[in-house]
Amino acid sequence: MSTPVPTQPPGLKSRLLLPMLTAQVVVFVVTLIAAPLSPGAIVGVSIAFACMGIVTAALVSRHCANVRALADAAERASRDPDDASELRIIVAARFPSEPSRELASIAASLRVMSERHAQQLALFRARRNEQDAILQSMDGALIALDPAQHVLSLNRSAERMLGVNAQSTNGRLIQECVREPELNDFINGALEAERSSVDEIRLLVHGPRVVRANSARLLDGEGEPVGIIILLTDITELRRLEQVRSDFAANVSHELRTPITNIKGYTETLIESFQQDPKLTKQFLLTIKRNADQMDAIVEDMLLLTRIERPGAESQLAATPTTARSVINAARARLEPESVSKRIEIELLGEPDLQMMVNPRLAEHAVFNLLANAVKYSPADTRIRVTVKPTLIEGDADTGAFGVTGNGGGGGGAGGVEIEVADEGPGIAPEHLPRLWERFYRVDKARSREQGGTGLGLSIVRHIALVHA
Repeated sequence: MSTPVPTQPPGLKSRLLLPMLTAQVVVFVVTLIAAPLSPGAIVGVSIAFACMGIVTAALVSRHCANVRALADAAERASRDPDDASELRIIVAARFPSEPSRELASIAASLRVMSERHAQQLALFRARRNEQDAILQSMDGALIALDPAQHVLSLNRSAERMLGVNAQSTNGRLIQECVREPELNDFINGALEAERSSVDEIRLLVHGPRVVRANSARLLDGEGEPVGIIILLTDITELRRLEQVRSDFAANVSHELRTPITNIKGYTETLIESFQQDPKLTKQFLLTIKRNADQMDAIVEDMLLLTRIERPGAESQLAATPTTARSVINAARARLEPESVSKRIEIELLGEPDLQMMVNPRLAEHAVFNLLANAVKYSPADTRIRVTVKPTLIEGDADTGAFGVTGNGGGGGGAGGVEIEVADEGPGIAPEHLPRLWERFYRVDKARSREQGGTGLGLSIVRHIALVHA
């Protein structure tokens, strides 16, 4: 059984023109029947009625064309809001002063409607752009998901953190876009809990990172839940700093505990045998003094680190023009007893008369620490070479040399002076180099303590160089 094809209803033009033309034909026929006319009169009446029909058809066509244009523009505006401006143009152009009261009323209503629609559309776009700007400017990674875990949107921070593209993820399952087990488990738990939740997770993309994850319900304008929002904040650096702080506290405690234990032990022994053996008493007192000096050195180094790490330390640097030679000679003079006793020659090479803008006391302290390490771990009858040369400072002073801002250099970085200390000692294994500048880090812990170091010397060198650079 075939389905009947629905017939299209007649258009406005047909419905208006057909009755008018029919009425004119009827009037023409009735006129001919009621009053017999001569052939010439019949021709004249026929021409008159034909003209009336043409005028009627033209007027109807004009009105129908206007209405059709309005209908087409309104239909396009309903499909695409950007076509609302075309509707407004058509209304203004075709109906500036419409003689038909009904059409004039429709035109006026459409004109007002299109103007309001344009205003609302502009307001909506402004608010949307404002919200997008806020979301895209956030440091945290923001992800919006529907209840089925399809991606609704995500900001640029989320793109960077998760290594995805926002356009390619919209509408897809989050598990298809991001293969992070801990993140997916957090999302599942947040949807099941139906309330805000906070957790700390690990992401593997771009290297292992620690991330604080927050979830909140996503509500529509009527307060009904339509999904969840996930906010991810990278706290890797924070956790690293917390670990550094914890290690620092543990190292300080350990470094101070050893001399304190020695002082207590020798003091107790002295109390018991003070009058019995003067020679042993003197030996114990010297040991106590050595351990007290060790604690004092640790405290002084910690205080110095605190001062040069304090925010704004650069502005309080009190830098003055100083030659590298004067700084190195001052440090070398302080180490003369040790170097002479081991018959170690400290040789000055390069361009030692280069000018540096430095705090002389801090610069001397840094060079002294480098030279002290070299003298301490160099065998007897060897040579230490101190080389001075101009360089460019690119921001990080994690090198074996000491760079400070000076009047040389050029190009992409600040002009500076590099002071390099090279000895003939046993050297340092490559695996220790990345941690060489950490506080209390020792390559050979037992030997370092025997030599009397605080474990802070190279860390101080690094921070003094940084505060100058």
